[in-house]
Amino acid sequence: MKEYWAKKWSKYLQTPGLKQTKGRLSRGNKESSPKCCLGHAEYMVGNRFNADKDGYVDIVKKGKVIEHRCLVLSYNTKELFGMKTKEGDFDTPVVWRGNEFYDLSNLNDAGMPLKQIARVIFDRMDEL
Repeated sequence: MKEYWAKKWSKYLQTPGLKQTKGRLSRGNKESSPKCCLGHAEYMVGNRFNADKDGYVDIVKKGKVIEHRCLVLSYNTKELFGMKTKEGDFDTPVVWRGNEFYDLSNLNDAGMPLKQIARVIFDRMDEL
């Protein structure tokens, strides 16, 4: 992952008042809507959501739907960040609460707080 984006994303995830959700990118269409760590990345780069009740979202850039997703980054954001996968896979597992996790999506859905995920992103930027 590109260092610039790892630092920017890590800092963003430490913003006071950010709300976190599990199992989907976003729980709504507003800036204040809870988002998973990947959903916050999409929002940070200017993408917006049209969320539906099933957990899928249209990722919208400049008023145009660019992808329909549930749990992973858009292709554009993955490429912008220089990430290997849309899920945020690690080369080696992150151990948290006695369990091994191999990607950011599963860490988020297991309940790791955004501030801790921010540290993982920064520490593991070379793997992402």
